[in-house]
This record gives sequence, C-alpha cells and structure tokens, in this order.
Amino acid sequence: MFYYRQQMQKIKTILFSAIALLFMTIGACSRSTNDGMEVISGDLYFKLIEFDGFYGTPDSLINKFEYYIDSMASLENLNEDVEQFLKAHQLLKSNDLINLPNFSLKVDSVTNIQVYLDETEFESIKNFDRSQLIRDNNKVRIVLEGEYISDQIVRCSKILNVTKVEEKTYWRK
Repeated sequence: MFYYRQQMQKIKTILFSAIALLFMTIGACSRSTNDGMEVISGDLYFKLIEFDGFYGTPDSLINKFEYYIDSMASLENLNEDVEQFLKAHQLLKSNDLINLPNFSLKVDSVTNIQVYLDETEFESIKNFDRSQLIRDNNKVRIVLEGEYISDQIVRCSKILNVTKVEEKTYWRK
C-alpha cells in the first residue's frame, strides 16, 4: 500500500511539472502587451522561393505584376491556389505590407509566420546567410513585438532580441 502511494505521488509530481512547463512554454512563445501587441518568439526560417511582397522590386516590374494580378482577379472559376494567392495579395495591400521587408519565423514545430517590418528593424536580421548558418550548425532565434494581421501574417513593431544559437537552421525549397 505504501509503495502504491509513493508511485502515485511520483506520477502526480511528473504530471504537475509537465503541465507547468507547458504553460510556461506557451506564455514564452506569445504573450499580450498592454497595447494589443504580442511578444512573439521563434527561429528564422528560410524559404527559397515564395511570393511575399514587392520589397526591393523595381517599380516597372511591380506595375507588370499588378496588371497580371488584376487580370487574374477578373477571371472566373479560378483554382483554389490562385484564389488563396489573390486573397493574400489583397490582405498585404490593404494593410500596407506589400512593399515592406519581411522574413519567415518558425514559431513552433508546425507553424511558420511571415513577419513584415520597417527597414530600420530589418537591419538586425537581413545579413544572416542561410548557407553559412547551415554550414556552422547555427540558427537565429528572434523575439519581436507585433500584431497578427491573420493567422500567418504579423506586422512587427519592434525586434526585441536576435540571438545566434548552435542548433539546426530550418529551411524549405
């Protein structure tokens, strides 16, 4: 009987510790501030090919893209991928994000978000090289303050911390 109570106490302790750790982890990943902004942390994530805005694109090319996108939007019976692209493009335009620098942030094992920020804040992260990070077995951990525009789009108001740590860098072709 004593052995049974001892085992149950161990199980309760382990379970309590696991639950406490879970709540601390959730709190560390995203917590609200007084002005509606959230503190968000994650790892810099590299995508080799993706449309995520017009930052750094010449105006002549932007005009061609906009014409093409407007032409697509006027068509009927678009496939789901094209419709999602058009909605994302419209969301970026309506929130004045389309011309801002941006990067991908891996916030947990399954969620990546696209972070849009001004050029001043972008200075602290723009020079990280994917190949060099992979070669050195490093990744970049970022903590920022921002607001969610959608489930996967964040407008960053301030980069709070950028740290290079010795772990695997995530990326996708």
